[in-house]
Amino acid sequence: MSSYSSIPRKKRRSRRHLLSMPGKVMLKILEKSDYRSILTLRKVSRDLRHFIDDVKPEFHIDTVEVHLYPGKIYLFLHDLANKKSTRIHYEQVGDNVKLTSGKKWKKENLVENCSSLQYFCDDLASIFHYQKETLSSFSLHWQEIPLELQLFLEKAKLRTRCLAITTGSPDEVMNVLPYFGGIHEICLYDSGEEIIWNMAKIIKTEQWKNAKMLEAKSFKVDVPLENFRQFINADITIKSVSSGGLKMLKEVFLKTPDFKYFNINFETLLDKDNLYYAFGLTYFENSRFREWYFKMPNSDKVLKLFIDYSSKRIEFSTI
Repeated sequence: MSSYSSIPRKKRRSRRHLLSMPGKVMLKILEKSDYRSILTLRKVSRDLRHFIDDVKPEFHIDTVEVHLYPGKIYLFLHDLANKKSTRIHYEQVGDNVKLTSGKKWKKENLVENCSSLQYFCDDLASIFHYQKETLSSFSLHWQEIPLELQLFLEKAKLRTRCLAITTGSPDEVMNVLPYFGGIHEICLYDSGEEIIWNMAKIIKTEQWKNAKMLEAKSFKVDVPLENFRQFINADITIKSVSSGGLKMLKEVFLKTPDFKYFNINFETLLDKDNLYYAFGLTYFENSRFREWYFKMPNSDKVLKLFIDYSSKRIEFSTI
């Protein structure tokens, strides 16, 4: 069993005193406590944990950000409505866990006989037990996700509107993506050396199919453009693109009333000479770029197609 070895005797006595306080007083303490304090109080004793779990204090966290390193974990919680932020650093020190928190990282505790990863997972489980709304954003940064955290995410089935993942390969993305629900936006960032990502498994997930917004531009995606047709707002980098793929997107976007923006950074435009056959005469063109405009049916909006050869960028947008 873990224990707080760095808590002075006076603080230990004051924490034992918490158990004898009236329920109304404890409720007031919980109301005034930040997320870190509530998570800490749960671990003081079984009675306090049961009391807090029965009360179920409401957490209103908007964003969660997790950075994983060997032996170290950083957790950032943001409550935008109440302008509250909590940050916690978990560090494995031998068989113990050093906890650091506070605005200037000045609050420290040492938890004996405990794994930093297990302690972090316990905190995360408590956070989502008390969380009432779907998160606005959950952000994960890691190179190789620990199995223990992967199993936790699989069991927890967390819900977030935006899932942002920074890692070194598409296989690592697949270790967490299928375990999230409620996803409206996916952001993928490469932290490794893989220039091209094989997205074959990712595009088969329900999370990918149901998402409407995408950012995947720090690497080249290696799947046909038809796998991006459901997105109404996207920014991607792709190895090669053809006039046929662009025409397919144009036809889809014309029939999508809530379409907004799709940016494609490309390495190679395979059949540049076929663009006139695919889209007709341009509205404007020069040696650097071309522009087309298409009236959207049953709408006063216009779909714009812009191709910039100098920066190797293609943009669909509505005006």
